[in-house]
Amino acid sequence: SEDKKTVYFKLDGDARFSDGEKITADNYLFGFYFFLSTHIHDPWYNNFYSTEYQSITRYDDETIAITLPRARPDFLEKASGIRPLPMKFYSQLGDDYPTRYQWLFEPTTGPY
Repeated sequence: SEDKKTVYFKLDGDARFSDGEKITADNYLFGFYFFLSTHIHDPWYNNFYSTEYQSITRYDDETIAITLPRARPDFLEKASGIRPLPMKFYSQLGDDYPTRYQWLFEPTTGPY
């Protein structure tokens, strides 16, 4: 956007996680929720996502907007920092997150 605070993304409709699940805007919203959640027991991520991002907006399955709390020269890079997370994989997210997920491999969007 003109104010260098909001970036709009059109997702690749063919993008998939390594387990074959389709990546949608909802996976980005879940990622935003996940890193703000106290279930993950990680104050660094909780603080980072609550201070470096203002909001995420879903327009449809393949369109999102990420808004930063202030204008910055590297706004494109910063807005690209939110990643999609597989909701199906984290379907049992709760206070036992560290124990339940510690040794499981999360489906990814890349080769690793």
